[in-house]
Amino acid sequence: AIKLTRVMLPFLAIITLSAWLASLAKAANRFGMAEGSALLFDAGVIAAVVLLSKRLDYMSLGYGVILGGVVQFLFLLYLINSRKVSSIIGPPKFYRPSLNAAGVTVVVLLTLPLLFDVLFSKLSDVVDKILATPLENGAVAALYFAAILFRLPVGVIANSINNVVLRDFSARMAAYKKQEAKAIFFKGLRYNFLLLMPATLFAVYFAE
Repeated sequence: AIKLTRVMLPFLAIITLSAWLASLAKAANRFGMAEGSALLFDAGVIAAVVLLSKRLDYMSLGYGVILGGVVQFLFLLYLINSRKVSSIIGPPKFYRPSLNAAGVTVVVLLTLPLLFDVLFSKLSDVVDKILATPLENGAVAALYFAAILFRLPVGVIANSINNVVLRDFSARMAAYKKQEAKAIFFKGLRYNFLLLMPATLFAVYFAE
């Protein structure tokens, strides 16, 4: 496990850069390409496991994560430098971070609630696995599979809607068009409700 973690450690830097490039692509209204880049990551992982599993055993998964991350990053880098995207946002530039820049303090303060949200959500997963570990064999795997099914509608439907709505909502707020921003916000809520309710009823009906 330690060796596998060491192999996958560079993925943290790769996925951070990929997320930055994906946000730039979304700023240029290339939502489908940005979100679809995750499929390249999955393809890289699957390809590495299929091709290297006989030689490297479980380590093929670690190298697959790196391969998938690199492929996804290169695709997003190509997308950002394409003519359609670069003409809107310009070529990506790296800036030296400065805590004295305007708005940095505000962004940091707004990020704190998100950090607590992520912390407690991950903590609940750890607690669930600890409670399920003493149970019969397969309990942890069953719990993990159930969590994936539970979060699937949110991950596919809600995140897709929210990614699109957030950009328009932020643009209206930045332009001090609060009424338009309010309309976009409630429009996103209606779409979430109308699409998530059937998925929720489906999950409740087939819970057994």
